[in-house]
Amino acid sequence: MQVITVRNKEVHKIYILLGVFLILVTFLFLNLAGPWILLLIPIACVLATNTSGVQFDVNSRQYRKYKHFMFRTVGEWKNLSPNLELVILSKIGSKVTSGTRLTGTLETKGNFYELYLMDSNHLKRFFISSSTNKKEITAITQNIHNKLDIPISSYNPNR
Repeated sequence: MQVITVRNKEVHKIYILLGVFLILVTFLFLNLAGPWILLLIPIACVLATNTSGVQFDVNSRQYRKYKHFMFRTVGEWKNLSPNLELVILSKIGSKVTSGTRLTGTLETKGNFYELYLMDSNHLKRFFISSSTNKKEITAITQNIHNKLDIPISSYNPNR
């Protein structure tokens, strides 16, 4: 099984920072709180390895939104229909990524790019990735296009 994985880097960065913060708090308060605070280390390790994103199975032509938590990856696979297209949207302004109650939000100011899997009418969207770096989002798009032969097109919704 050949799988293309596009990880949600923004949320993953928050989990890594939260994990590192918990490890630092553990060592800072070890003398004050006692040895029970060492239980925070496994929790921090689990948080630091928690990821989410989108996966494409090249052989069976399927895709899914996945979550990886505690060394287990879950998500429902869906078939790639023949009328899907890859579309990059260029956006100007702020972007806020909400997470769980532990992660808060991230904000990106300025230009950013989002990659979607859209139907031929460009009315139904499936979010794949976003980045402030156009070369990075273009490389992800080309990789998916080359391995799955999904056409790349400009955004043009037919109403």
